This record gives sequence, C-alpha cells and structure tokens, in this order.
Amino acid sequence: MSLPVGFPSAASGWRNWSGSVSAQPAGVVRARDERAVAAVVSQARRVKALGSGHSFTAIAATDGVALDVGALRQVTVAADEGLVTCGAGLRIGELARTLAAHGLALENQGDIDRQTVAGAIATATHGTGARFRSLSAQVERLRLVDGRGQVRELAGGDELAAGRVALGALGVVTAVTLRCVPLFGIRRVDEPWERDRAIARFPALAAESDHCELFVLPYGRRCLVLRSERTPPPAGRFASRVRKRASDLLLANGVFALHCQLARRAPRAVPRLNRLLELGFGSARHHDLAYRVYAHPRLVRFNEMEYALPLASVGEAVERVLATIERRRLAVCFPLEVRVGAAEDALLAPAHGRETAYVAVHQYAPMPYLELFAEIEREIFLPLGGRPHWGKWHSLDAAELAPRYPGWERFRAVRARLDPTGKFRNGYLDRVLGPPAGGGDAAAGAS
Repeated sequence: MSLPVGFPSAASGWRNWSGSVSAQPAGVVRARDERAVAAVVSQARRVKALGSGHSFTAIAATDGVALDVGALRQVTVAADEGLVTCGAGLRIGELARTLAAHGLALENQGDIDRQTVAGAIATATHGTGARFRSLSAQVERLRLVDGRGQVRELAGGDELAAGRVALGALGVVTAVTLRCVPLFGIRRVDEPWERDRAIARFPALAAESDHCELFVLPYGRRCLVLRSERTPPPAGRFASRVRKRASDLLLANGVFALHCQLARRAPRAVPRLNRLLELGFGSARHHDLAYRVYAHPRLVRFNEMEYALPLASVGEAVERVLATIERRRLAVCFPLEVRVGAAEDALLAPAHGRETAYVAVHQYAPMPYLELFAEIEREIFLPLGGRPHWGKWHSLDAAELAPRYPGWERFRAVRARLDPTGKFRNGYLDRVLGPPAGGGDAAAGAS
C-alpha cells in the first residue's frame, strides 16, 4: 500500500477537518486511476473513499481500507455542450478556475471551495439562492466502482437520482459530469441590518436577490446581510484585490480568531464579546467572477449542524434558536448562517421536493457543542420538518430519517443492487441508512 502525501498513515489514524471525528483505518491506499480503484474495491473487505475531511460526521470513517482518490483530478471540458467531466478528487475551487478559462461556471457554489467534487456531491453541499440548486443537482452522469469492483456509469433513472446524493453508500465515485452555465459575475453588497428586521424579511430578500444569506450572532442586535446579483463577467479583477472586510471579520481573519479564543477562556463573557464584535459589521461591495465572490476562507475551525427546513418556517426557526441560546446564556460565539435553495429531485437531497431554507448552527471547535446541537435539533429543527445536511452533525437514525424522504425505499433498492454485500458500509451509514439489504458482516467500522 502506498500512503498519500500529506495524509496520515494508518498507524497515526485519520481525523476530519474540525478534529471532531477520528478513525483508525487498517490501511490507506492512494489510487492513481480508475483501474486502481476497481482493484482495491475488488480485494478489500471494507473500503471508504476519502475526500478533504470537511464533513462533520463519520461518513468517511472506517476500520477497513481508506481509499484516497485525490490523484483523480483530470478535467475534460465540452464547452459547446456546456458540460465538464472531472475526476472525483478535484477540488471545487480548482474546477471553478478551470471552467472560467473556458468561459463556463457552475450554476451555484457553496461558500467553501476546498472540498473534493465527489465529496461535495455525496453530501449535497450547497450555496444560496432561491432559484438555484446544490452542486449535486448539476450532475448529468457519474462513474463509480460498485461493490463488486465493477465500473458503472449512472446516467438516468433511479440510479442517477440516488447517485447524486449517495453518502458514499453506492460505490467509489471516480468521475463526475456536470452541467455548466456561461461564465458570469457576482455583484454582492454586504450590509449590517437590525437583527429582527432582517430575520423577518429574509424570505422576501431571498426572492428579490439572486443570492442571499444572513450571518446572525447570538446576543447581538444587528446581523450581516449578504445580497448578490448576477452580472456579465466583469472586466478586470476587482474583489480579488479588495479585502472582503465584513465577511472576513466574521469568518476568517485574526479579529474573529481572537474573539473565539477569548470566548473559550471566558465563556460567561460571550454575550458582551458578541455585541462588541458586531460593532465591526460594516458595509462592503464586491464585483468579480462568481467563483471568486462565493467562497470564504475558513481559518477558524468549528463544528456545525445544519438543517434544511421548509422556507416558510425559517423565521420561526432562527428566532427560536436565538431564544434558546440567549435564554440559557450558552457560550455560542459563532454566527448562525441562514441560506436558501430551490427544490431538487435527488432521492436523498435535503431540498427534495420543496423550496428550502438552510439554518446552520456553529460552535468554535475547542468548545463544547453536542448538548447545544442536540437540544436545537430535537426541540426546533425536527418539529419544523427539518432534514439534516448529510455532511454536518446530526443524531438521527434510519427510522427517523425514512419518513422525511419520499424516495427512501427507491434509494435502498439502488443501494441493494450496487452494494449487495455492504462493502461501503460503516457505522455512520448503518445508523443513518440501516444495514444494506444484502447484509454483510457486522463489523462496520467507526460510527
């Protein structure tokens, strides 16, 4: 077995980006092409593909073979058809830059671009925009190695509807073909708003804007509203030379890192610290190619829970989350993030069949978060019809998840065909999907 450069050996184990999940794989193999992937899958008793580790769940944890597909980075652009085919290990930021050179862009994109394409698709990673869908919904077809070690192309029907958001349960994805759009720009305005007004107005703001999101600090009285409109590609490079002051203050730079460190040392001071931080919220304007505006750097590590909710319930959800945190004087120093997305048709897409608002709760990585997340999940998100983001913390099991997805049994049927012996199962998948219909032994790895 060859170990990937920059990836820990099996002896030292594996951890995700936030450090909240760890595993001890039996071995780590770096696959250089699809043939190598098929060989590993054919020979392994249990195997999981590795992405960038940005999931906050144990979706990639295994005590079997950890398969690094980071070398699968090829890109083929069919500009006249508006299609791109890329290797599973390509990072989203790299893909966006390549597309721009060909006059193309992704329809929509999340605010982190460090994930691999396959990992982002597997967990339904999304951006914001009432008329726009997640990256998974842009998939036209994909290639994967199934549980028998055979290469398959999913190009339609229930197989593609399942494969678009598959949690790694159907096989190891090797290549993805995405439908693209012509290259475009984003003109974004960041403004501080009075908090209650912004929450109440969010559905209207989302409908009026191409893209809209809120960052809401507990205990504060203001929040940051980001609204964007699509434009033709701007001439020159603007935002890349301008500090995105408002969003960087919240999400990346040294001021926010210091804020979080102080909150950890003095948790009782968090209400005052948050109100002090919000004084730095200011207006900012950006205009650049879309992919340069979408993504924010993430220099401060955190843990996150995000739920997809019916759009009509977003205001109630946000207000109740804030009320819970503030009533109990909980030390939450990170902002809530509120976004929106169009309905989708992938069988396990959190936005399946409905216009969706996404409400994310974060906590600074070194600080306790499980009790906070569990209470908000059970008391607020689930009663409002929420579905968890597959790449972020949640406590649900298959019995609780199945009624929330009309296509649940159709997904299980595809899984039974593509992975009949449970080669891709682990503890997390056994919890959220149940064991595969074909069985497999009980040792399923870390949960």
